[in-house]
Amino acid sequence: MKNAIVFSLALALLTSSAAFAQDAAKKAGKKKGDPAKQMVANFLKGLEPAELSEDQKKEVEELFTKTAKEVVAKRKEAELPADIYKQRTEATKEAREAGMKGEELKKAIDAKIGLNEEQAKCWTETTKMLEKTKLAVGKLLKEEQLAKLEGPLKSSLTGVKQAPKKKNKTDA
Repeated sequence: MKNAIVFSLALALLTSSAAFAQDAAKKAGKKKGDPAKQMVANFLKGLEPAELSEDQKKEVEELFTKTAKEVVAKRKEAELPADIYKQRTEATKEAREAGMKGEELKKAIDAKIGLNEEQAKCWTETTKMLEKTKLAVGKLLKEEQLAKLEGPLKSSLTGVKQAPKKKNKTDA
């Protein structure tokens, strides 16, 4: 009886530690993925409402993967910060609240993030590469598919900018 209890405890300990190790490995794996693959996966996820055919998915994935790999390589070489999107969002909000526009806005954002001239040039260049690729992807989609998409993604695929949202003014 004593042996059965010891055996049961040992078995429970082994299975729980194995499960814990697998969970830790999964969590670690999620954080350390190929950034280019993550970019492609995120882009394809955004296109899900368009219900792409298998051929379209394959073509979009090939096209976007090529660009994403180049973008990731250039950004890594220029040593752009890993959280650049978050930093840019915050810096853009602050600069717009200060009334900045155009080139002044761009320079203020770059300065706030702390990008040097080479990094700022890299960001602009790689962003344009992604824009061109998204326009090329947009040409692969049918009008009905584009109609199912909304917001900035649709704009980036069609090249047509969205009308700015009107702020509701409520009387107090």
